[in-house]
Amino acid sequence: MPITDADLTPRFPRDPETAFFLAPQAAFGTPTYTGLQALHFTDFDPQKPRDPIQEREYGGADVDGAIDQGEVVFGDITVTPPLKTNLCLNEIGFWLAYLLGAPTSTDLTGGRYQHVFTSGKSQLPIGTLLLQDPEGARVIDSCVVGSLALAIAQGGGRQVCDFTTVARDMVQVPTATITAGVAAATAPPTRLFVPQKAWTVAMDGTNVGRLLSATLNYSADIGTDRYVDGGDAIGASYVGDPTASLQVSLRHVNEAQRALFDNENTAKALTLTGTAAGNHSIAISLPQAKIPPVYSAKDDKLRSLSLTATAERNNGSAMTITLINSLASY
Repeated sequence: MPITDADLTPRFPRDPETAFFLAPQAAFGTPTYTGLQALHFTDFDPQKPRDPIQEREYGGADVDGAIDQGEVVFGDITVTPPLKTNLCLNEIGFWLAYLLGAPTSTDLTGGRYQHVFTSGKSQLPIGTLLLQDPEGARVIDSCVVGSLALAIAQGGGRQVCDFTTVARDMVQVPTATITAGVAAATAPPTRLFVPQKAWTVAMDGTNVGRLLSATLNYSADIGTDRYVDGGDAIGASYVGDPTASLQVSLRHVNEAQRALFDNENTAKALTLTGTAAGNHSIAISLPQAKIPPVYSAKDDKLRSLSLTATAERNNGSAMTITLINSLASY
């Protein structure tokens, strides 16, 4: 008897995503349980390490030079929850608003909206993350998003975003504490995924070949003002010098595309675009990218290219991401 898809489903779930909740937070140290937005993740396991600092002091005159062990105190509490989520053109905007700041949004009519996120904000917003457990709920307080990694392969599955975050604290609260907020939460938006082979790469607005693979890495260079006042906390979240890098492998279709990479020391705009159903899209652009190409030759013709484009804040905006999707605002 042939094996059917239904036979495989129980053992090999195709979409193991789980929902959690995100809400904008008005002040550090004061988590919110209202205005929650349900989102999906594929891998999320926040940890709360405490590093003990051994406080020592020199002893009294009777034991000259001896070291006595004082009381054990704790240093800063750091919650570092790495989070992975499938690249959905509607959901990623919520994360980009924390990584890059609020976007400039435009109604394109016909149920399509454009959101332009640009790096370089001096300060980033904070949020509360809620993750429900069987014994209650984990509340992650004063969370900021510090970096994004995204890998794209023409032969791969759904693209996965890997966000790193920094938070003030994580506490366990009874389910009853968040029941009302969860009941009133906004449901996850419509999922918009980019097909594997629906990605293109352009330089200064001109297509430069068939994309084979790409890897994006962006760091906001988060700095925090910490203070101790009866406990550890983050006083503020500041952006230092953001950096972006885009590794691209592509194959040229003609010599004109290869020639676009002459004068490699000149800063150029490199843009990676993915298109989903309904003419929705995401365009990731490094406006002032330095592009040192590395070619491989075949039949004496330069056709295959690998490059790493980098941009920093002092060259202008390190990165711009433009979303066209079905959500009016973030």
